[in-house]
Amino acid sequence: MSSPASETQGSILIVDDNPVARKLLTLLLKSEGHRLLIARDGPEALRIAEEVPDLALVLLDVMMPGMDGLEVCRRLRALAGESYVPIIFATALDDEAHVVEGLAAGANDYVTKPLKQAEVLARVRTALRLKRALDELLGARELAAIGAMAVTLGHEINNPLTILMGNLELLLRSSDWEGKALRRLQDARAAATRVQELVRRLTRIKKVTTTSYVGSVQMLDLERSCPQDGQAPPPACAPDTTPNETAAPAREE
Repeated sequence: MSSPASETQGSILIVDDNPVARKLLTLLLKSEGHRLLIARDGPEALRIAEEVPDLALVLLDVMMPGMDGLEVCRRLRALAGESYVPIIFATALDDEAHVVEGLAAGANDYVTKPLKQAEVLARVRTALRLKRALDELLGARELAAIGAMAVTLGHEINNPLTILMGNLELLLRSSDWEGKALRRLQDARAAATRVQELVRRLTRIKKVTTTSYVGSVQMLDLERSCPQDGQAPPPACAPDTTPNETAAPAREE
């Protein structure tokens, strides 16, 4: 049976202006091995959500000064875009209006205050299990779509590429080339060979892992998504090349 922490696959963000509530939630979730991030208000929560690519869950207080939990929830949903990040509201026991408003704003569940250990842990575990199942489903669909695209590209590229490679070989077999002209033909053959290898690797994609390209634009990480024959994917240990696999350090009370 997997441990609760193995279900996280990311960081949990706690958002509450009350230091006692923050401390209680930190103690509860740390005991389960989760990676935690702490925000004392709405603006800080939004900043963390923008900076952390592996956010797995948000525990959000409804009643906060300034930007309340409802507005934070709406903005978090806008930030997440198509990504699924469950949000659990913390609200007063008899505050039915806020529960309804929170669910309408995009929350997935709620816990009641005063916080109860069993309820908090049960709802967090359920939310993380659901996220993991949805992520796996979306990942499988994404992989199938990219795989089909790679096969199509491979078919469309390989036909003209085979003709190009054949003609380059015929030209290089001739003894009429020397100097710069010969080097350019050799460079062209090397480039065509690299394209051929990339197409072959793309048609054998095993998983979808991205890396930064320019700004917020992502590109496929070939080394992790399409390892070469006999080559194991490199470990995810370089935050500067795999931003979707890094996490900001938790700020604790």
